[in-house]
Amino acid sequence: MCEEIEKMKKAERIKIAQRIISSEKFTYDEIAYFTNLTLEKIKTLTNNEKGPAL
Repeated sequence: MCEEIEKMKKAERIKIAQRIISSEKFTYDEIAYFTNLTLEKIKTLTNNEKGPAL
């Protein structure tokens, strides 16, 4: 049960980070700080936001 709640919290933090990334107003470090996600995770999300290269 507790593990399931943690997964839900992390999923919500990822959604928040994606919205902040799309605003283009904060640095990766700031986003990581505000969402309590790793800098590496933020960079991964940023690469996913851009989509595949054409």
